[in-house]
Amino acid sequence: VTPLDGVTQIAHSDGVVMGEPDSEAHGLQMMGHFREGCEVKPKVTGGRLRNFSSSVVNWHRIAPGGANEHIDCSPSLLLSHADVGYFIKMVYTPIRYDGTEGVPLEVLSPKPVGGPPVEV
Repeated sequence: VTPLDGVTQIAHSDGVVMGEPDSEAHGLQMMGHFREGCEVKPKVTGGRLRNFSSSVVNWHRIAPGGANEHIDCSPSLLLSHADVGYFIKMVYTPIRYDGTEGVPLEVLSPKPVGGPPVEV
């Protein structure tokens, strides 16, 4: 009830609708050494992401011709011999505490190099 110029008005609302998760990360980076046998993972800064553990991280191998191969869905990626010479694309989807997905963010790595020889 809102009095305005001596007249009482009644305001109606269909309720408050929550917005999308704040995915305006000021920095999405892929952290780690881009070498066979090394682990890489996301680093997200900025925004109001308070539920990182529920967020989804997809990993793709990008061939020189542009072919996109999905290789994993996990919080980190262990680079293998198959990744050497290809770009790795990380797609990060923030998920709010209530399960609502935000806008996916992505970043492309430099091409991983081969690791040192390992005795088998």
